[in-house]
Amino acid sequence: MATKRMFSKHIVDSDAFLEMPLSTQALYFHLNMRADDDGFVGNPKRVMRMIGANEDEFKVLLAKKFILEFEHQSVCVIKHWLVHNTLRKDTYKATLYDDLMSKLSTKNNNIYTLGNLPLTESQLTVNADKVREGKVSKGKVRLDKKRKDQQVDDGFNLFWNAYPKKVGKGKAIESWQKYKPDLDTVLKTLQWQIHSDQWVKENGAFIPNPATYINQQRWEDEKQLTRIERLANAI
Repeated sequence: MATKRMFSKHIVDSDAFLEMPLSTQALYFHLNMRADDDGFVGNPKRVMRMIGANEDEFKVLLAKKFILEFEHQSVCVIKHWLVHNTLRKDTYKATLYDDLMSKLSTKNNNIYTLGNLPLTESQLTVNADKVREGKVSKGKVRLDKKRKDQQVDDGFNLFWNAYPKKVGKGKAIESWQKYKPDLDTVLKTLQWQIHSDQWVKENGAFIPNPATYINQQRWEDEKQLTRIERLANAI
């Protein structure tokens, strides 16, 4: 089992997360650190005792849907596990909770949900050694090539929500799947691009279409100072 864990800023920087008490946030981080490679925590009560957390903090995580709990089971799973972590094939070890794994499904945004829904391409590709010739060892789920091509990863959805010009979504999806850009880099670059002089002038008339932005790999642009920033530097 891998010993390192990652956290997505899109989750831990969200208002829903930051509005929770610091002690509840700490419990979330500790549960993540002790989860297996599929996001299951088999001893949440022990983790709570170890760090001095209480039942109310655990209930807050449940209510806010940062973790999911299984009925009649002292086991929980990190809802955004596949958003946080992409594990290497040579370090991944499948969960011991096969029966509980079969109760989970994911949407295109790579978020676990409880329910007997089809597994998405995102879940299949995160742990590559689960996939064999289009089959998944758990649940025997098959995805034909046409359906695979139609899957949209969670990264594109986050990009689409952040991008200021929403046109040509189909073309943008194709371009995203082709180039597979690093989401954090794209979002970080967009933070200054949406305030740049070129994108602001004439009510955004010069903002490139999303597909054009991706095809031209515009996240590699170097930051240009805005007019206000240039004036401030001149003082």
